[in-house]
Amino acid sequence: MALVAIGLLAAAIVFAGLASAEEGRVVLRTEAGWGGKIREGSLFPLKVIVSNPGGRDVSGDVVVRVAAGDGLGGSGDVAYVRRLDLPAGGAKTVWFALPGQPYTDRNHAVEFYAGGYPQGKPIASEPAVKAQLLSANAAVVGVMARDPDAMAFLSLLNAKGYDVHVVRLDAAADRDFPWEPELLDMLDAVVLNAVPTDTLPANAAERLERWVAGSGKLFLAGGTSYPKTVAALEALSPVAYRGTTQLESLESLAAAAGEPNPPAGPLTVSVAELRSGAEPWAVQSGVPVAVRRPLGFGEVWYLAYDLSGEPLASWSGHAGLWAAMLGDSLKAENHSTKAAGLVRPQSVYELENELDFFPGLKALPLGVLSLLFLVYATAVTWGVYFLLKRRGRREWAWWVVPAVAVVSSTAMFAVGAAERRTAIAQTLEVTVLSGDGYAVRTAGVSVAVPGGGDYTLEWPEVRFATIFAVRGNAGELAGKPGAAIERVGDGTHATFFDAPFWSVGKAFAPFERLSGVGALGYDVRYDGGALEGVLRNDTGSKLTDVYVVSGPDWARVGDLEPGESGSFRLAVSRWGGRIPNDVPWRIPLASPSPGASPSATDSVPADASSEHRRSLLTTFVNATELPGARLNAVYAFGWRERTRSDLKLNGKPVRARTTELVVQELRYPFVRDGRIVVPKGIVAPKVVSPAKAPYLPDLPGYRLDEGALMLEYALPRRADAEYRSVRLTFERDPSAQRPVQWSVWNEADWRWEPVAEQSAEWEADRPARYLIGGSLLRVRAAGPEGATIRAPDVTAEGVIAP
Repeated sequence: MALVAIGLLAAAIVFAGLASAEEGRVVLRTEAGWGGKIREGSLFPLKVIVSNPGGRDVSGDVVVRVAAGDGLGGSGDVAYVRRLDLPAGGAKTVWFALPGQPYTDRNHAVEFYAGGYPQGKPIASEPAVKAQLLSANAAVVGVMARDPDAMAFLSLLNAKGYDVHVVRLDAAADRDFPWEPELLDMLDAVVLNAVPTDTLPANAAERLERWVAGSGKLFLAGGTSYPKTVAALEALSPVAYRGTTQLESLESLAAAAGEPNPPAGPLTVSVAELRSGAEPWAVQSGVPVAVRRPLGFGEVWYLAYDLSGEPLASWSGHAGLWAAMLGDSLKAENHSTKAAGLVRPQSVYELENELDFFPGLKALPLGVLSLLFLVYATAVTWGVYFLLKRRGRREWAWWVVPAVAVVSSTAMFAVGAAERRTAIAQTLEVTVLSGDGYAVRTAGVSVAVPGGGDYTLEWPEVRFATIFAVRGNAGELAGKPGAAIERVGDGTHATFFDAPFWSVGKAFAPFERLSGVGALGYDVRYDGGALEGVLRNDTGSKLTDVYVVSGPDWARVGDLEPGESGSFRLAVSRWGGRIPNDVPWRIPLASPSPGASPSATDSVPADASSEHRRSLLTTFVNATELPGARLNAVYAFGWRERTRSDLKLNGKPVRARTTELVVQELRYPFVRDGRIVVPKGIVAPKVVSPAKAPYLPDLPGYRLDEGALMLEYALPRRADAEYRSVRLTFERDPSAQRPVQWSVWNEADWRWEPVAEQSAEWEADRPARYLIGGSLLRVRAAGPEGATIRAPDVTAEGVIAP
């Protein structure tokens, strides 16, 4: 009987264990990227579907662990964490935004920790990112359309040297998709065509707006179904729908694409009225067919036709039309800097290093320390000796001297470490304003904790953050926690584990999209030799040390209170140009560098760190130095320094100081009083072929590594603009044994026209014959291989139709 009882008891224990295991079982399923693709250097979405087939509720954390390499000193992994409560038999979806980099089975894992991370137990795990890694210069277009193959024609562009990938946004159609800009970061364009958007979440329009403002392009189309496309996005639409009509000719689209053969009509299109800020891009028979509206660093487009409808769907020029509309999304050599001066992770080396230094904690100079040590040594030895001698107690010296030394040292340590007994934090930020109320901010935060151990930094208003170490191929998982990043509401909690005494923990927010931040108002004029104007501070807060920078030249505006204006003037040889990377070290800032003007220090806080400022400015300059950055930009920048009280350490406020660089590009106002004027040197060319032509910033110009070079000048494009004068100015090298032969493309005759060999200037007799799509001028240089050339400058004038 005893044996039977023992057997029954053992069986009961086994079955109870199996039942318990079944009740606590969690199943994970993942989908990475868009269309199974992710892009290097951009954030991508990771969808994690967590199901609980057991018979009891489960609570815990969904965790994506990524190897941090040596960025945390090899001390652990970086974990992205989401808290989740799963009812019995239920399933939930969690979305993560992760950095685009190589992922292997050994450098990351997705897990569910019952009871929380890292103290809980992982009860489900799998390698997650199974996707194709695209290069950083690939263009990715996301599509939601009634016809899943509506944008398949874009693949034709790859035969012309582009790298274009069309991905379907099937997951975005789900009601649980949050439409956060970080999840759309790898997309250059989003196309919505004849799909109902009234099923999208209520906040989709606001979040899609922030994505566009951060340098995205949104295309809204559908023809007769356009009202369905904009049902939930009416506030973003550049036009107001007014019905439909039929067009017999589509010559305007062919002209915009530079195609000689327009699609055969007829075509039913939507009729719309332009809203404020919208610009007609293509107009046929008085009907706007393509309209664009700038929004932040991006654009919203309206297309009057259904992308999958004939005759455009099978038109041979359709891909060329979209190449013109996508523009820089296709032509930038490196996606990371498509918008002017946006700061991406590739350029934050200076920012990362500067976060190690806290301006409030300054060591005494070596000379002062030496003097204090001499005074201390004299007082402890001879001072104590004479005191004891006077009292006749010289025999006490053997214990009094050490005692005085210990007490003095303790006192000096207490005084010297007074600032270091409490945790301190700081944030360094680069905020790039778009000029219409939007901005993109790159920020780093560091916290110094005297006690070490585990601690959590609460960073509000930062929707995505990571640890500086997470970039590139980070090696293999260490198997122990190093840091955890958790999204909590609209903020981020960064937890550092097992930190040593007096260590510095750092987190990084690479691309925060902001709205309602104001702008720098300005009025600029350029006559070919001087750049002058007025700058107005409409950011809502004081800016100190405001400058205007054009290439290697700068002019100081001074401090600007909110609403205050200041004038500037600087002599320049040309508009803009790349900012040399030594400018941050030559320009006078808070603490003048050698040779700088002391007047630069007025109204700067006494404890301002010029090193912080120079590092932030260097971070921005490095971004404009990356391939694909704008070659001819003029920038204004200033500083904001403040003490912030919203950072928390382990739930308690921590004193923190913020140093912020505020930057905005000053764009030349081409349209004034019904005229369009393009002064010499403002429009910089873009290389059409060869794709990797070496740029020589000192000229500025290019090297003919393949014996030929084709350039394009994109004049301001408006359907209501008529150019009446277009001129090219050349700088010839009279010493060249074989001069470079320049040619200009004649769009009307479909041929190259040579420019007279020694001519310093070329002017179009009838500009419309040479401008592709009414605004694009193409030139070609041919010469000996390895020759260096300076790109010609273009000048143009025209009128705007009333």
